[in-house]
Amino acid sequence: FTIYAKGGTIVGHGSGVLHGTGVTVSFGGTMTVIHGTGRYAHAHGHGGFYGVINRKNYAATVQTTGTLTY
Repeated sequence: FTIYAKGGTIVGHGSGVLHGTGVTVSFGGTMTVIHGTGRYAHAHGHGGFYGVINRKNYAATVQTTGTLTY
């Protein structure tokens, strides 16, 4: 993933799993931040994420947990 923030970017990777079978399903997984640019040039960290997504219109809500140092 790449997060475009004011002053630079944050780059990492992650994986997750969908739970459920309807139009609205939940998901969860883990992620690792490996580097960044600009003010986030030394970014690193790890954590998790979870949320819900509407598979019809792709609207999603995501919550993250963990640590980020930059």
